[in-house]
Amino acid sequence: MRSADIFVDIEAHIESGRFIRDTSANKHDIRDFTFGDVDLRGCRDVLDLGCSYGYFTRGLNGRLHPEAHVIGMDLWPGCEKYFVNACRESGFSGQFLLSDDVFCKRFPKARFDVVLCSYALYFFPEAIPDIARILRPGGYFIAVTHCVPHMPELVDIIKRMLERRVVPPPLSLPLEKLFDAFSDINGYRMLSPWFREIREKKYSNSLRINADALPRLINYLCFKKPKFIPGEYGLDDRFIREDVANHLGELLSRHEFLTVSKDDAVFICRGPVKK
Repeated sequence: MRSADIFVDIEAHIESGRFIRDTSANKHDIRDFTFGDVDLRGCRDVLDLGCSYGYFTRGLNGRLHPEAHVIGMDLWPGCEKYFVNACRESGFSGQFLLSDDVFCKRFPKARFDVVLCSYALYFFPEAIPDIARILRPGGYFIAVTHCVPHMPELVDIIKRMLERRVVPPPLSLPLEKLFDAFSDINGYRMLSPWFREIREKKYSNSLRINADALPRLINYLCFKKPKFIPGEYGLDDRFIREDVANHLGELLSRHEFLTVSKDDAVFICRGPVKK
């Protein structure tokens, strides 16, 4: 299973996002943080790469031109009804396209006023040159990604649990390798050859997990299992629901909260470079 395959269960993906918001110490909506200081009122043509169920698209409500049209692209056909509904409820027309290996190459140059990519560019960082190509000279490329290390407290716990189960234990988890492809650490360097103006903002956050939230955390980890558990070990959800859950329960019996670091980074890019 590829890491992106976890998002085929849209309802579980929606609950995953709800869990993160409910347990976040930072209550400032990440979408308001992302778009709040960017004037998109004149933008009509928008592309949302890796749109999923349209969560970030909903954050554009009231921020675009009244006649804006938003195209969402994702790997999974099941995203379509969620995305189109998100557009309709946000007051602009929407269209869903199933992505493929040349998902950006299908568009002509200077096609969009805004290209948005939230928590997805680490799956396809090789698309950055084409994103610059399809962006209009006065347009915006807005990328939201994770800061690394990401959830280091949970990563450390899972590694220690794996040490008891497998030989040899992994040096890194799949999410650590995945986020190395595009994060706050290398994002500016990867974007700078293709955009003349880049502004980076850090969204500081942590999750506060108490005993009542533990069942939701376990469901979250099961949903995200391909990111946390290397597939070659053949471990199913029982590893999380038993080994990891028991360890976390023991921790929470001694501490009121488990704090999990979860910072994000936003890159606002302008002035696409055509090469």
